[in-house]
Amino acid sequence: MATFVQQPSGSWKAIIRIQGQPLKTKTFKLKKLAQEWATTTERELKECSAEELEQCMSFSDVWPFYYEDVVKRLKRPQNELKHWLF
Repeated sequence: MATFVQQPSGSWKAIIRIQGQPLKTKTFKLKKLAQEWATTTERELKECSAEELEQCMSFSDVWPFYYEDVVKRLKRPQNELKHWLF
């Protein structure tokens, strides 16, 4: 489901949160444009089934979440980074 937040500059930020998918955000000058983008993006994300998830998300999409959730909590994160960053 999309959330729309008006920024101090007057622009609109669209935020899309769907379980199992990475957070998507984008900023627009008009709320109508933000709503159109959110509708299209939500539809695309929901169409991605578990089998197609590999095609919808790349390693670069997932890495920041893995890094924040797992690597930063490790006692020796440099070991994990060496493993993943060849």
